Amino acid sequence: MDNDKSQASSINRLKRRQEWWKKHAKKDASQSSNPIQNLNSENNAAAEIKPPLKNKSSKRFILFLGNLSYSTTDEDILKHFKKCGHNLQVRLLTKKDGSPRGCAFLEAFRYADYQKALKYHHTSLNERKINVEVTCGGGGIYIGMLRQALKLEMSVNSYNKIQI
Repeated sequence: MDNDKSQASSINRLKRRQEWWKKHAKKDASQSSNPIQNLNSENNAAAEIKPPLKNKSSKRFILFLGNLSYSTTDEDILKHFKKCGHNLQVRLLTKKDGSPRGCAFLEAFRYADYQKALKYHHTSLNERKINVEVTCGGGGIYIGMLRQALKLEMSVNSYNKIQI
């Protein structure tokens, strides 16, 4: 019974996410800004996940870095991501007393650098496995979540077929 409730809540969450994408999607019919639809497209290899931009003048792409060691510095992060490009900025998050929170934002100014940095998800920095996630709309979304959403969507489709 609990499994049915969790599956139903997951289905509702997926539907809300799809509605959000429909509402905030660009009106350009040639390229969908919904990463879930991009992954469902026939040419999965060519489909890239592009983060939605709030305005077209904004040319920066921001990633969230989590599970960082408290001793990690800006220089450590820049050294770790040096193959992603030279024009990166790091903002370490701290508590009010100045102690580190163990997370940061990495800002890239080119989309290619942004894509390269996403591939550093679950790499080791200062003997810790770090998380590299996309920031969009106030929340992070990364490839693992998209894959999970696709599995959920497939189960929703099969669930709808059974009920018919």
